Amino acid sequence: MKKTAYMRLFCWIARTFVARKPQSLFEEKPEEGECGVYLANHSRVFGPVNMYLYFDRPKKIWLIHYILDKTKIANFLFIDSFSGNARKCKKFWRLLSGVAGKLMHPLVSQADGIPVYHGEECQKTMRETVEALDAGKNIVIFPESPRKYSQYINELYTGFADIGRIYYEHTGKKLKFYPTYVNSEIRTIYYGKPTEYNPENEPEAEKKRISEYARDGIDRLASSAPNHSPVPFYTQEWYDTQGHHIEHMSGYWKQF
Repeated sequence: MKKTAYMRLFCWIARTFVARKPQSLFEEKPEEGECGVYLANHSRVFGPVNMYLYFDRPKKIWLIHYILDKTKIANFLFIDSFSGNARKCKKFWRLLSGVAGKLMHPLVSQADGIPVYHGEECQKTMRETVEALDAGKNIVIFPESPRKYSQYINELYTGFADIGRIYYEHTGKKLKFYPTYVNSEIRTIYYGKPTEYNPENEPEAEKKRISEYARDGIDRLASSAPNHSPVPFYTQEWYDTQGHHIEHMSGYWKQF
C-alpha cells in the first residue's frame, strides 16, 4: 500500500522524536526469504511503532480491530490507552481520545495490518495470517495479557500460537516463533532464538509451550540487556479501573 503524505509525515516525526533508529540483534538470523512469527513486548506504543518502522523484512502486524473501526477507536483509546476512567476531568480525556482517534485512524488503516478479533471471529484473523505467510510476509504480534509476570514482560496469551497448527495443516511447514524485545531507551531490538512448532504435541499443550517459550525468551533478552527502564504494557491507572477484568477479559472487550 502506497503511503500518503500524512503517513510519511507521521513516520518522519516518529523516527525523529519518538523512536530513533535502533540496532537489531539476532541470536539466530532467519534464512533469506524465510517467514516467521515475531512475538514482541508492547511497551505501550513503543513496541508497535518500532516494529512498524524498523523491522525491515516483509511483514504484517496484528492490530486489535477496535483501532481499525472509526466508530470504536475513540472509546478504545479512552479506556485502554488513556485510562480515562481513572482520571479527573473525564470530559477532557474523552475529547482528547476523540481527537487522537481522528488523527490515528488514517495511520493504522495504512499500516497494512491484520485485524485481531475475539471469539468466533478470530478465524478471520487466522485466515488472513496464513494468507500473509503464503505471500511471503512475516507476522508481528504483541501478545501480552494484563497479568504481570516480570518487570519486563506480562504473561502472554496462548491463542496466537494456534497459527503454528493451522499453518502446518495448510502447508506441512513448521513455523518458527521468535521472542522479540523492544526498548527505545537503549535503541535496540533483540531477536531471540526461535522455537519451532511441534506437530507431535497435543494442540493446547503446544500453544502453552510456545507462549511460555516466548515469554521467558523476552524476559531473558530484557534481563541481559544494558541497564534500562522498562516500559510496562499498561499503566497503574489502567489496573486501578480495569484490573478486575484480568481473570475474565471477555467482560473488558464488551466495553468497546
